[in-house]
Amino acid sequence: MSGIARNTHFTVGPALDALEALLPGLGQTVLTTIDLTGPMLVPAFTAWDAMGVAQEYFWQGEVNEEVALDEMCGDDEAEREAMRDGMVTRKMVDEAFPSWSTMWPKRRKKVPLRVLATVAATARSAKARRVADLVLALRRLRLKDECRPQGDGWFIGFGPVLMWRDNDLTTRIFDDFCNDACQSETVDWCGEHRFDLRDDSSVKNWMALMKPRFKGIRLLDNLIFELSAGDWRRIPKGFR
Repeated sequence: MSGIARNTHFTVGPALDALEALLPGLGQTVLTTIDLTGPMLVPAFTAWDAMGVAQEYFWQGEVNEEVALDEMCGDDEAEREAMRDGMVTRKMVDEAFPSWSTMWPKRRKKVPLRVLATVAATARSAKARRVADLVLALRRLRLKDECRPQGDGWFIGFGPVLMWRDNDLTTRIFDDFCNDACQSETVDWCGEHRFDLRDDSSVKNWMALMKPRFKGIRLLDNLIFELSAGDWRRIPKGFR
């Protein structure tokens, strides 16, 4: 199934901000779990992906738009400003997301499993307890990167698109990227595994491979629902 056909947009920024305020590193740990585990289940398009697409696709592999403007406009300041007004800029990305959300996930602050377990057991907010419990379950899955999609071109096989705020820059970057990328070769499926339907052992191996993935997809779906539902600004603070 095409990632474009199945993707749905969810607003998760208020939840991640609230979790980060509840315990420094907690919001970062939740987002990192989505960023690192999601690609082995159903990849979510997050703030990290938004930054990556901006850098690789719009800014020609650079940290901001200046080199792209140099190549397209040279020293013509009026043309540079006109071009800048119509494109995604580094300033726009930095203003749209917390700095930790767009950095390489393994560089973010992490909450240890024992602390996550404490949050799941003692946070005053039932929503925070459920999120911590789901993250614990995802972190405990034993998954290997065995179903990576094989194909040439830009990867657009994302499932959920996770916005920080309703209709924020994530949506624009995702839509512009997919619309442009579709003009050339793309990979629009999120995973694959080849097996022989005539071979019972091959089918059993596939079923064994998929069992933890189906569990993980259910957990990831529930996690994104918890993050995007309700008013996270009103959750109880602290621990019992």
